[in-house]
Amino acid sequence: MTCKDCEQSAYSYRFTCEGCKTRFIQRESCKYLRKVLVQNLEIKYGEFQGWKEGETCTCDKVCKRKAAVNKPKEDWHEQQTERKGKKASSRR
Repeated sequence: MTCKDCEQSAYSYRFTCEGCKTRFIQRESCKYLRKVLVQNLEIKYGEFQGWKEGETCTCDKVCKRKAAVNKPKEDWHEQQTERKGKKASSRR
């Protein structure tokens, strides 16, 4: 059973329609984010069919996007700078 949104392939979704739910979840290309979305949305809207199907990212064991976000930052604030000029006087 499809709705008018499915027939028009619009960017609107009705989560009471199985076709809309499948279209919505398959728009996300990241397998990890898809899984998280499904887990959170299934609580309110019921089971999502076909969310593992369709084109997905090429990440194998580790999500590249998630790894990039969780990448440790360099300790830039602890690095000392080398002064090239004289130290400014403390008198004013």
